[in-house]
Amino acid sequence: MVQQNLEIDLEMIRRALEVAACGLGQVSPSPLVGCVIVTENGEIVGEGCYIYDKLTHAEVIALNQAGEKSKGATAYVSLEPHAHYGRTPPCTEALINAGIVRVVCPIEDPNPLVAGKGFEFLRQSDALEINFAELVNNPKSKIQNPKSAKLVANLPYNISTAILQRLTEQKDCFSELILMFQREVVERITAKVGNSERGFLTVMTEAYLTAEKLFDVPPTAFLPAPKVWSSVVRLLPKDEKISDANLFQEIVSTGFMQKRKTIFNNLKNKFGDVENVLRQCRIDSRRRAETLTIEEWKCLANEFQSHFKTAN
Repeated sequence: MVQQNLEIDLEMIRRALEVAACGLGQVSPSPLVGCVIVTENGEIVGEGCYIYDKLTHAEVIALNQAGEKSKGATAYVSLEPHAHYGRTPPCTEALINAGIVRVVCPIEDPNPLVAGKGFEFLRQSDALEINFAELVNNPKSKIQNPKSAKLVANLPYNISTAILQRLTEQKDCFSELILMFQREVVERITAKVGNSERGFLTVMTEAYLTAEKLFDVPPTAFLPAPKVWSSVVRLLPKDEKISDANLFQEIVSTGFMQKRKTIFNNLKNKFGDVENVLRQCRIDSRRRAETLTIEEWKCLANEFQSHFKTAN
């Protein structure tokens, strides 16, 4: 069985390298990267190669092709997925958020500034498996009123946004969260409408939580001192629900796929009748995703949901 799994892994890594070659002449100054998503029964459900000008990484392209089939699947990547924010968000977070349970990759990133950090992030992702509802309601926790539970934490920065998404999914376990992140992350979480820092993380947080930045923490507050500033943020769970959370997340993710494109151009390749849906929500198709309010995102989700029901 072990030998059989090894042979499958080798075959899929060869396929990932073949897919990576599709980017020849289109990735400089970055390296070639290919990704293949494979389900538990061996079905290839997504493939992608990195193209520099498209600002979308191979892993994200493959995950978008795979859609819901990414959950429980294995990702074969020709080069270590990155865990830092550069021109695009971290690939590691995209893999985890999509439900990938296993990543097979033969090569560490040769860039000494980031080498190994993607692998470290993925190894630590087990922290994302905590069921906070079970933890809070456990009699041994001695929490008399589970709904009054508060979470105060200095999150590991390399997986902080992924943990935040996990906490957002289980927000009803808490009355308040006081969390410390890298300062740039808090700036994204609290970014106002129209701010260039506003993105997927902002909208997904705002949909479920009220965020308030409390204060900054200098590197000198730590020993050894890191190279970055930190910030503390207060998050209060909202009572309102989103009828189709998965659809809402997919719309927001697609809307921010390429931030320089209009909301119409980002959505049109994945959703039908986009122009009419935008019109129903009174959203100018020429606007960019960062200019949309949380109410407008919710309107898009409701309208697309109605369209899908009508089509069926």
